[in-house]
Amino acid sequence: LHARRQAEEAADDERDLLDDLQAAHMVDQAALADQAADDGLDAMRVVEQVGWRLLRSGGILAAEHADAQGESAPAVFALRWSSVRDRADLAGRPRFVTAQRP
Repeated sequence: LHARRQAEEAADDERDLLDDLQAAHMVDQAALADQAADDGLDAMRVVEQVGWRLLRSGGILAAEHADAQGESAPAVFALRWSSVRDRADLAGRPRFVTAQRP
């Protein structure tokens, strides 16, 4: 019974996280690009900070980035996260970073 309750709570947490991520995805990406720092990583820094706040130990985050940010985007996560890895899109270009909260 306790394990079932934990599983249900985890599923609820996952649904809440997905709702938060969907709402965040609605942000106008063009507006973010206009407001980005010189390195273009302001939005990625916000994703890192919010992901750290929302995820528990073992939680996994994935964030899309421009293909030119294949090294710089993962670097945003390198200090606090484990298993930081950049991943390619179907065309083989760097496209998103994944990281796990320790």
